[in-house]
Amino acid sequence: MLERVVSTQSNAEKQAAILLNRQRGVGPHRISAIKASFGSLYAFWQSVKANPESLPPLLKTHWHNPDVTGLKTDLAWEAQHPDHHIITLDDSRYPLLLKQSPGAPAVLFVKLPWWAHAVPPLRGRVMLFTLVKRLSKRVFV
Repeated sequence: MLERVVSTQSNAEKQAAILLNRQRGVGPHRISAIKASFGSLYAFWQSVKANPESLPPLLKTHWHNPDVTGLKTDLAWEAQHPDHHIITLDDSRYPLLLKQSPGAPAVLFVKLPWWAHAVPPLRGRVMLFTLVKRLSKRVFV
């Protein structure tokens, strides 16, 4: 079943993260533990597909019924607009301080232009411009 959902290796980790994120009782700590044990979330799904009995008891009830409809809905939301992004812990755009905090969400649904995380807010840019302008008028010895 998962091979129909996870089509390419490049999207596999994101899709596995979304599926795990949608499982009841599976939070950030459990997802981090799964990733640490298996190396990747996609490897976890592949391992479980090969040997369903290896699943932790909490996930056994949901494995035969992963929320594929929810996954498709999430991916459709991302594809709907260029400013919609699903960002996982492995994504370089994931906020560093949030990633370092305990209980960081495995998946973020972000509605921003792709470049917004790299550009300071307008007020910050104005303050920076003003500071640079003032400093440029001073002579430092």
